[in-house]
Amino acid sequence: MTSTAITTAPARSNRTKKALVAGALGVALLAGGGGTFASWYENTTIGSGAVSAGHLNWTVGTAAWTDQTGKTIDPATFKMVPGDTVTYKTTVTTDLVGTNLKANLALDNSTLTGTMKDFVTTTTAISKGGTAIANPLTPATNGTYDVVVTITLPYAAANGTDAENTSLDLSAIKLSLTQVQ
Repeated sequence: MTSTAITTAPARSNRTKKALVAGALGVALLAGGGGTFASWYENTTIGSGAVSAGHLNWTVGTAAWTDQTGKTIDPATFKMVPGDTVTYKTTVTTDLVGTNLKANLALDNSTLTGTMKDFVTTTTAISKGGTAIANPLTPATNGTYDVVVTITLPYAAANGTDAENTSLDLSAIKLSLTQVQ
């Protein structure tokens, strides 16, 4: 019978291997985990000043409501009939500041309230010195504008008696100056 000898490494050799593996693992963790190893780094300032925001401001002058004959009306007592037009006239002075600022000036139709709102049509006309101005307005066109909002109850809206005894709350409507792209 032949005997096979099994040899084992001394315990000291095992401890050395474990120490080497632990050391290598520690170095790998420090290198990969942002440890204390330094890397090269440079930066430079790229700004040349501060950026500041512009603004969108306006003032609205006194206004009056008139009917299609030019007669001043009191919206609280005026009774529209098909074919009537009421007009709101005012002045608006814009103060737009911003390199790429553009804004539309118009009646905010979302503020029309009352049962007559489904029957009327609206327009907003802007002019400066008698010349019609188209939206959008810009800082280059700042100034005072004449603004005319027209609300019409067309004959076609009558459709029998559908528009009778309806109302439109003119105290709730608004002009808007809204930034656009």
